Amino acid sequence: MPFPPLIAGSRRSGNSFLTLVLFAASVVPAFARDPQPLFRFPLEPLGYQPIANRYLLEGATMLTLDYVDDRHLLVTFGISKLMPRLADCPPDDSDRTVQAILLELPTGRELARTEWRFHDVGQYLWDLGGGHFMLRQRDTLTTFAPLENLAAGHPFTQQPFLRFERHIQSIEVSANHDLLSIETVKREPPQPENVGPPQATARRTGLLRRDPASLNPDLNPESGAERPGARADATPFEISFLRLIHEDPAAAASREIPSRAIPSRLVASIDGRIHTSKSVTIPLTAEGFLRSQSSTRDGVLLDFLTFEGKDFDLGDFATSCPPRPTFVSPSEFIAFGCRGIDSSLDLAGFNLHGDFLWQINFTDEQAYPSIAAAVPSGRFAFSRTVTSTHVYGSETPSLDQLEAQEVRVIQMYNGKQLLRVTTSPIQRAGQNYALSPDGGSLAVIRDTLSPVKGGGIAHSTAVEIYPLPPLSDKDQAQVRIEAAMAPNPSHTAMRFSIGEIKAALADTPASAPASLKEATAGKGSVTPADSRMVGDTIPSASAAAQPSSPAVAAKSSTGTIPSSDPGAACATLADTKSGSAACPVNTSADSADVTPAHPRKPPTLYEPAPATPPQ
Repeated sequence: MPFPPLIAGSRRSGNSFLTLVLFAASVVPAFARDPQPLFRFPLEPLGYQPIANRYLLEGATMLTLDYVDDRHLLVTFGISKLMPRLADCPPDDSDRTVQAILLELPTGRELARTEWRFHDVGQYLWDLGGGHFMLRQRDTLTTFAPLENLAAGHPFTQQPFLRFERHIQSIEVSANHDLLSIETVKREPPQPENVGPPQATARRTGLLRRDPASLNPDLNPESGAERPGARADATPFEISFLRLIHEDPAAAASREIPSRAIPSRLVASIDGRIHTSKSVTIPLTAEGFLRSQSSTRDGVLLDFLTFEGKDFDLGDFATSCPPRPTFVSPSEFIAFGCRGIDSSLDLAGFNLHGDFLWQINFTDEQAYPSIAAAVPSGRFAFSRTVTSTHVYGSETPSLDQLEAQEVRVIQMYNGKQLLRVTTSPIQRAGQNYALSPDGGSLAVIRDTLSPVKGGGIAHSTAVEIYPLPPLSDKDQAQVRIEAAMAPNPSHTAMRFSIGEIKAALADTPASAPASLKEATAGKGSVTPADSRMVGDTIPSASAAAQPSSPAVAAKSSTGTIPSSDPGAACATLADTKSGSAACPVNTSADSADVTPAHPRKPPTLYEPAPATPPQ
């Protein structure tokens, strides 16, 4: 699952046929200790062709790898072939043919294949979970379910899903496959026909995975959201939020499925929409979103606001740059921070209880992050490209800047690394690796080199399957504890400020759940702080203190971040050995006023940070 851009100073990469020899030669010595795969399925016999370097370096999606379920893979890649000319094809189109193949595991047997024609080199495929996938043709989205239609002989039959009058800029699918975020802009008017001599037109790239450094997360004071009275052209970016419900077959058969449901028991509904002046990425789940209460030179205070109006105080995160968080489950998220300079990154794990679980301190330059999560197992795969120099903004890198694309599988509750492998060719857009739905195996696409008798190098590109250790009893208990911290499903309309939530709940009927009413009880009128939208300027710690603002303690040399968690009894939740439900999170109206009894437990540290802390 490709994930929303999350990391400060991160980007993506690529390489190709002739230059791959030099590229791989520089990579292999540094990563010679990769584990051996359990299975390896060569792609050349399936029709795979070498990929032009320029497409990968530009961030194009040229191949994908996804699990359909734990025993089936979907592999797609571009192929070169003649295509019939289309009468209505715009001059800036960049048409291509993509082959899709359904494979059986562990045999690697081909079960079905098809071809698609796309009109740009942007991302075209998304995993919606439950064996469902979504395709993009320009600004039209369709779905298909290969296994459910395999027996009928139509595994790639597409069903209509969404069509936008606006131009799609980005699509993000939540880790739990229950939320779609689709950013669109107004379509540009068609260019007038060229009446003079033929001229070269720019190639259409389409929807590319965006560089996180060029985006504005909701925690970034510089990003802007729509304000009352704003001109329509001042907020050109529209983000639509759609909830996805995977119907249980038995439940679907027992009642009439709404007309908005698509075949194969996938139901979607638009539950929110916002307009912004810039491209923003919002770390959210189907039940709420992360925001910042205040910031200091040492870090930022975080909280999680549900769409019902509950406010979960999560404490602070020490970072010298705006953190770029993303959720890996409904109750857990990861965030990148900086140690003095943007290129010195830390990756940290948190949960909605406010626990700072672990931290990885990187010492090398990196770019182009992406993740794939297996929520039931509490695991996620994290990909990054190691670079020789810093890659700035959304610039196209040179091949000699890219050293290797590595993929790590992390157990979320403790940060333990279960596997670390490399994948090639490097693809800025990600999608060249996949984590099985049960978290039991990792699949990567990898190009290996071998000497040929008489001189030369032979390439062999294949899908490699790596087994992962099964969950222990302790792992299963901790995964259940973490999962219990997620808010209960509410299906409340998605709003992104306390002011909006209060306004929506002011007329809540008497029969509404108590959780809705308590959000406005005793709160009085809407304050300027309540009206703060995603991306609004965050008040600094030096500003006048609000009564409900938690105190910010100084960062210690051990990496411990003091907690604003009101309950001391839950501070050692990570040490709990029983399989009982997690400690409840205090969500009462005055929870933010409670001073923590003691700092939260220090996180588990990996790959030690430099001895000198950031100034």
